[in-house]
Amino acid sequence: LIVVPAPASAGAAPLTSSAITRAKLDDLSVLSAERAAELGISAAEHKDRKIKGTGSVGVSFQQVEDQITDMGAPAVAAVGITASADPGEGVSDLRRLGFCIPQLPRFGASVDVQMTVDFEGLKGGLKAELAGASEDYQRLEDLLLKLADAGRDVSGRLRIDLLPAAPLSISNKEWQNLRSVLAANDPGRLSVEAELTREG
Repeated sequence: LIVVPAPASAGAAPLTSSAITRAKLDDLSVLSAERAAELGISAAEHKDRKIKGTGSVGVSFQQVEDQITDMGAPAVAAVGITASADPGEGVSDLRRLGFCIPQLPRFGASVDVQMTVDFEGLKGGLKAELAGASEDYQRLEDLLLKLADAGRDVSGRLRIDLLPAAPLSISNKEWQNLRSVLAANDPGRLSVEAELTREG
């Protein structure tokens, strides 16, 4: 399936996954590959350009920056950062990643958190799956993490999707500020995914 702005028209550019996520359903047209071809829409020319780095803040960002440099330094259109709560480690890394949200006012932010908590002496457990605007998550964050702290075992992840007002160069002050904020809070091993612009 190929998604374009509604109404679908000849030569329209397919939307990236981040653009689809931000759009209202009424503003989208979903086409089969055959219908897109009839309209002269080529999905191959408009695929997302995503790169990924994993490790500590320094390692994951360096991997991303090296790939961007190797590709001719296209700009970054969106960034996804994921920290994990591994069994036996608690939610400290998720908490530290959450600390970064209010320190990045120049980015639009949404979150996706998935968490499973087991409690001593009780069957079953607590499962949380929440996604939405960062400010809505922050209203519940303390309560959710305190509940997780009371558990015997916790597993899960927190992903923050950041959208700059305009695409960023890796030499841009805002990109460097993002890296510095994450390094200062040190949310452990991360996955950093950058979606690149098609230009450059």
